Amino acid sequence: MKRYSIILTVFFLILLSEFIFGQSTPGRKTQNEVKNVLIIDSYNVNYEWSRNILTGIFDRFSKDSTETRLFIEHLDQRSFSETYTFEKIAEMMKTKYANNKFDVIITSDNPSFNFIKKYKDILFPNTPIVFCGYNNLNINSLNGLQNITGINEEINIEKIYDLVLTIHPHLEVIVFINSTNDLTFKTYSHLSEKFIEYQQTKIKIFNFVDINSSQLREKLKKLPPKSAIIVFGMLNDENRPRESTRLIAKISPFPVYSNWDFSINTGIVGGIIIRGYDQGFKAADMVLKILNGARPEQIPVLMETPASNIFDYNQIDRFNISLSNLPDNYRIINQPNNLWNTHRSLIIVIIIFLIILFTILVILIIINTQKHLFQKKLIKKENQLAHISNNLVNGFIFQIDTGTDGSLRKFTFVSDSIYHFIGIKPEDLYADPNALYGLVHPEDLIIQKELENQAIKKMEMLMIEGRFISQDGIQKFFQSTATPHINSEGHLLFDGIIVDIGKLKKIEEELINSKHKAEESNRMITSFLTNLSHEVRTPMNGIIGFMDMLKNVNLSSTEREQFITTFNESAQRFLNTLDDIILMSEIESSDYKLNLYKININLLMQNVFDKFYENSIEKSLSFSWNKTHFDPNFEFITDPEKLDIILSNLVSNAIKYTPGGSVEFGYEVSNFQIHFFVKDTGIGIASENLDHIFDRFVQAYMETNRIFEGTGLGLSIAKAFVEMLDGQIWVESCENEGSTFHFSIKIL
Repeated sequence: MKRYSIILTVFFLILLSEFIFGQSTPGRKTQNEVKNVLIIDSYNVNYEWSRNILTGIFDRFSKDSTETRLFIEHLDQRSFSETYTFEKIAEMMKTKYANNKFDVIITSDNPSFNFIKKYKDILFPNTPIVFCGYNNLNINSLNGLQNITGINEEINIEKIYDLVLTIHPHLEVIVFINSTNDLTFKTYSHLSEKFIEYQQTKIKIFNFVDINSSQLREKLKKLPPKSAIIVFGMLNDENRPRESTRLIAKISPFPVYSNWDFSINTGIVGGIIIRGYDQGFKAADMVLKILNGARPEQIPVLMETPASNIFDYNQIDRFNISLSNLPDNYRIINQPNNLWNTHRSLIIVIIIFLIILFTILVILIIINTQKHLFQKKLIKKENQLAHISNNLVNGFIFQIDTGTDGSLRKFTFVSDSIYHFIGIKPEDLYADPNALYGLVHPEDLIIQKELENQAIKKMEMLMIEGRFISQDGIQKFFQSTATPHINSEGHLLFDGIIVDIGKLKKIEEELINSKHKAEESNRMITSFLTNLSHEVRTPMNGIIGFMDMLKNVNLSSTEREQFITTFNESAQRFLNTLDDIILMSEIESSDYKLNLYKININLLMQNVFDKFYENSIEKSLSFSWNKTHFDPNFEFITDPEKLDIILSNLVSNAIKYTPGGSVEFGYEVSNFQIHFFVKDTGIGIASENLDHIFDRFVQAYMETNRIFEGTGLGLSIAKAFVEMLDGQIWVESCENEGSTFHFSIKIL
């Protein structure tokens, strides 16, 4: 204990020296005058409450640039009586501080304030006083006193009493533990008696005053199991508040509550905790205001004592206390670091990551399926092109001599196959090289000659594409490839081949068309992925946001239910998106089979009406089932699940894209077919989009993709199921006027 006291003393001396000599620290803001502040503590540095107050004072001064020199006096009133010490201390201070002038005096707890009230005019006349830790201040007691302000320390017995009853609603007995042999706790003994006297309740209250640990143990044995203890004082055989509370909590088989910070971590459940640190911090804040020009009377006395709801997890667990019974804005200490508490954010991130990973996997499967189909088509065309290129029969080989300066144009060789190609004989070209140029299309001839001149100058391979007009008037596409080289005579020769590329041009045209179709398909996939990203991200953000909100332990049950409901809605939207994707994948893989049996069509129509009625009401739409051709007994054989999906998708689309007006649906039977229709007065479909609305990954209303949610698969699924049922589907629409979707299936 002695060693502990020495360490504490050194600690506070270090802190004090920082404030006393801090003005010499480099970079610290300096002022013209150093302010002197005297702190008068009621007890001593070994008393935890005093240490906490001093720490709060030091921390507040350390955060301010005002230069202060702090002086500390300890009255040590737990060791000596007021009557004996006050006069002696006053004489000592008068001598000690004869040459010192203080700008402000801080008092902590009742004895120091009582001391300064008695000796202020003698020792420190006209010096402002800031008090803290004063128990149960009567504001009228300050009447007639000048230059005084401060902070009240008051335990509200009724509040702690109500707190205990809230946490333990089935209590039968509450015990107050009080003492009158201490200056601080004596007041609360009196207030407890007064509270018990006027308290009207079914709860029985006992007030144990000035008892020791043995007496307490015996008294507690006589109490019922549904009891609780509130500590306002100390046991007679332990005069240290913290240790006294620890002993009470050890003896008691019941939950124990208190109000002071020195009671924390002693075995109590918790309470409305008053901290010495807060008292000191706020007192120092008032002092700084005075040092910076404010008068004490301009700073109101703080009557509302700063306090926090603090509870010990170990005791909550010991007494099986429900967290829902705790008051708002509580703090729990000693909470164990279990996996969820320690890695909550990481676990949530992992779950979200797995969901996103699964979604991406599904998307990749769909994309790969589509790309495989496109690649098969492109590979087929490429193989055709390679076969034709390796087996050319229409064409000829040639050699041209351009001389030494490029001015000569003379064919030195032409294969006989030229005749079958363009109807001219080799000997005709030997005689007149320009005869070949005469067959080249005029538009291509200019380009050809320019490229030849460039190849001669740069000695690079010549490759030309153009058109021949044969002697019989037929246009043929050709490709000429020639490689330059110098012969032994110094002449520049071109060895080349001219081939018929008509088939290649046709295939090229087909490839271009296929490319355009592939690009269009990729564009549709991109649009689908954009929509899908929105469809996944929107509910996922909701899930993340509401999971984060649910982490707030202070949520009311109503708020928590609201968040959970919205969480479920986001999750359902996410699942609907995945259902569309999986359903389309199953259709693509031909895994979907018909399940045929006889149904009454009217029951299915009624089900569709009931399913979307509430949705139509929310949008203020006129929603109806047209029963013009209604037959209550009409039955036929079909797959009801697929028929329901078709109708539901069409009706859902109609409601979604109809901001106002009406939506109706119905059926008509004729010529061994049943014809269905869904009609709306919505935004309609642009004429240029009508040919694509049943394509994969395309929303019927392409310009409104981001206004209305959806994957763009609904109509594709509907079309696929109609065709499975050996039927047809089509649409009539006028932009800004509405749409009518029709489909018919055979009656089996």
